[in-house]
Amino acid sequence: MKNTMKLIALLIAVIAVATVAFTACNETADFTVGILQPIKHDALGAANKGFQEELTRLMTEAGKTVKYVDQNAQGNASTQVSIINGFVASGVDLMLTIGTDATKTAQGIEKYTPILFTAVTDPAGAGIVSSNGSDREASNVSGTSDMNPVALQMQLCKDLGMTKVALLYTSSEDNSRIQIEMAKAECTRIGLDFVEKSVTDSNAIKNVMTTIALDETIDGIYIPTDNNLAANVANIHAENKSGNKLPIVCGEEGMNKACGVATYSIDYYELGNKLQRWHLTFLWATRRSAKCPLNINQAIPSFQSIKPLQRSLASTFLHLKHKKQILYQIALKIVCNI
Repeated sequence: MKNTMKLIALLIAVIAVATVAFTACNETADFTVGILQPIKHDALGAANKGFQEELTRLMTEAGKTVKYVDQNAQGNASTQVSIINGFVASGVDLMLTIGTDATKTAQGIEKYTPILFTAVTDPAGAGIVSSNGSDREASNVSGTSDMNPVALQMQLCKDLGMTKVALLYTSSEDNSRIQIEMAKAECTRIGLDFVEKSVTDSNAIKNVMTTIALDETIDGIYIPTDNNLAANVANIHAENKSGNKLPIVCGEEGMNKACGVATYSIDYYELGNKLQRWHLTFLWATRRSAKCPLNINQAIPSFQSIKPLQRSLASTFLHLKHKKQILYQIALKIVCNI
């Protein structure tokens, strides 16, 4: 049985590579962009859409055409590897990787094709670049960070009346661990008690939500921008409604719409939209056939420039639907500040 499953997995990987290569070679355009999205959820999808729509618009203005080989790994690490290998085999001009894991996968495989990333929380902390500043080393990898306003979100938890918050995240995601460390530090600074609650995959969500419900000292939940949990927000909301009906603050708007009551969030569509504006020049100037490392880091704003972008995009999203479903009274001062 195990051998059969391994064979099936191998066949799926081969088909994925063949499909990517065939798709990329079957159509003609001035430029081909391979896109790897690791899993389906609103925030990553919005970044993907923002990138494609603005790049297409700019290409059209320049009298050029671009085609996209848009692939979703459905949360499978092996499929991510197969997709990137397919992009390399078909000779795409540029890769867009969405999220930390997808970017690290591409970086580990390809050293020549330009790789742009978006929705990576801490590029340097994840080992994708040497520094988040302008002093980072040259490489073929660069992009934009989606570091969300964690400090504002933790203060929001306190303003909502939480005294002990469960920090819920997926332990295998670098981006989530980084945000949780920031959240813990901020909780300590503002005097908000907390407890970590981690899951390894989607199968563990029900059990962890049960443990949260059994702990009567917990009066709120915080969820960072976590791909696994974002793909399972409906389950989290269902478990919360059947449990203690706790207020939830999420790391981004899409998740908050599904299970939260309020948050501060960046705009992922705008994040993807701005990414390609900074990097369009590389599609004109580079081709993979050059077979040389591309220094795409030196010609773009440093990651530090994402911080004012984050502030300008940070906005409050209040969801009365979930307030009613969990019977939670949102503090008047929060409503007045929106």
